[in-house]
Amino acid sequence: MGSDFWLLGITFVEISALSAGVELVVSILRTRTQGMALHKMPLFAWYILAMALMIVVGFPPLILGSILLELERAVGMPFLK
Repeated sequence: MGSDFWLLGITFVEISALSAGVELVVSILRTRTQGMALHKMPLFAWYILAMALMIVVGFPPLILGSILLELERAVGMPFLK
């Protein structure tokens, strides 16, 4: 029972990290100053943008794996065997 709650918690953390990554990408791309091109952004903004894009690309498979593992444990569906 405890590992099921842990798995659900991890899934919710992954979903919140994905939404934070989307929010960071949108914020960086939409709130630049007038006339600032992407190549003129500060290095820190580039770092945050790259990190957020990696989260947006990398976390959906993790979320799917967590959901499939929980379905396997709770309902008995044979996904990961």
